[in-house]
Amino acid sequence: MKYFNVTVLNPNTGREEKHLYISRNRLFQNQDGETYCKIYRQTSEVISAEEVTPPSWEAVTCNGRFSCE
Repeated sequence: MKYFNVTVLNPNTGREEKHLYISRNRLFQNQDGETYCKIYRQTSEVISAEEVTPPSWEAVTCNGRFSCE
């Protein structure tokens, strides 16, 4: 599955927000070709999106352990 770091325009505040590791199935295009993202049960217009590789479980948990020492 592909993941993206996206910058969206919040429809409530009008501010730009950056969201990390958004899966491809949450992004869609309308009839005009504009890209939108579903975040927190609301649809936001995507300003920019870049494909990223999510970190592995071992990288997040220090080689599979639950605490880093």
